[in-house]
Amino acid sequence: MLIVGNRLPGKPAMRGFSLIELMVAMVIGMIVMAGAIALIVAINKANSETIQSTRLNQELRTLAGVISSELKRTRRLHDPIFNISQGAITNGTFDLVNYSTDGCILYGYQDPTMNDASSTADATNNYRVIRLSITGGVGSVIFASSNAAVNCNTNGTALNSTQINITAMKFNCATTTTGLTTTQAQEACSEIDLSLTGNLTSGDAYMRAISRTYTQPIFIRSGSVKTS
Repeated sequence: MLIVGNRLPGKPAMRGFSLIELMVAMVIGMIVMAGAIALIVAINKANSETIQSTRLNQELRTLAGVISSELKRTRRLHDPIFNISQGAITNGTFDLVNYSTDGCILYGYQDPTMNDASSTADATNNYRVIRLSITGGVGSVIFASSNAAVNCNTNGTALNSTQINITAMKFNCATTTTGLTTTQAQEACSEIDLSLTGNLTSGDAYMRAISRTYTQPIFIRSGSVKTS
């Protein structure tokens, strides 16, 4: 068989990639690879941010739920009929829900919620305070209880986890109190809007800088004992 040069007779010449073509192909491949890596990193970051944001919202929602469960019991009395005192113009023991101090609410009730109506047990006073405490730049919601009066400085237990920094907590009465004095408004309030603002204490710097606010209405089950 006759071979002409590096090809067979009647066959086209065979050649590989030139150096320039090889370099162009490598550059294009590197660009595609870099784009793919950047996409994967962006997806991972977005997933991480979504998880952390969800955790922050969940922390605030859970904390609001705990506070709500407590405040719903405000004004509950061991024997509400006995405590009515027809025609009384003075406030009952737990008639007032004091939310006048920013980041603090004072309230109370008597006995466990499921107290047996036939029980002969004496009424037990439960004074409560939920307040915001900021130490070292980190805020916590403190819950304190006593059988005697408490105030907005009473020591207690933190309700939120250490994974979240509560920066603000507000209690606003949603009940119409136009024309009422402060005391009258506190005894007439039957709905309180709770607002919690916070951010995470862990995670990357970007997520720690993000703040969320969660608002929840709280309906007090018992009305005012005061009748006039």
